[in-house]
Amino acid sequence: LLAEAQDLILLQPKAALLPSVQTKHQFLLHRLGGEPALTAAVEELYIRVLDDTSLIPFFEGSNLKVLKEHQIVFMRMVFTEVGKDIDVEKMMFAKHYGLFENGLNEEHFDTLMRHFVRSLQHIHVEKAVIDEALSRIVPLRVVFETGAAKFKEAN
Repeated sequence: LLAEAQDLILLQPKAALLPSVQTKHQFLLHRLGGEPALTAAVEELYIRVLDDTSLIPFFEGSNLKVLKEHQIVFMRMVFTEVGKDIDVEKMMFAKHYGLFENGLNEEHFDTLMRHFVRSLQHIHVEKAVIDEALSRIVPLRVVFETGAAKFKEAN
């Protein structure tokens, strides 16, 4: 899975985050199962994340309801249409800045992606659709590599 994710990073840079113009029914979100499936996947994702000792420290003291809502909003955007005025990488870096300072890195991203895949499998999303979803998110791994490196250099 990690090797597949890394291949996607190399093959589909930043442009993968900007889907072509599509009708509502062509959006990846619809193929995933729509809003109900997205909500179910995020719920399942956080069950898995909160059971993972390598990720728990990054969620301690967080308002999970708000985090889940933000995750749904983010995924809805990525699985439908990212506005041309939105720099997703810059947004992700800003949102995770304090976590990079506390050790968040690309290995944690990989772990989260494994949980994400299993969450989609849990709600019976087809493999091809899961692969397409990964192709939209995995290019963001570079943000976690860069964020971790900046704090490693500073120390």
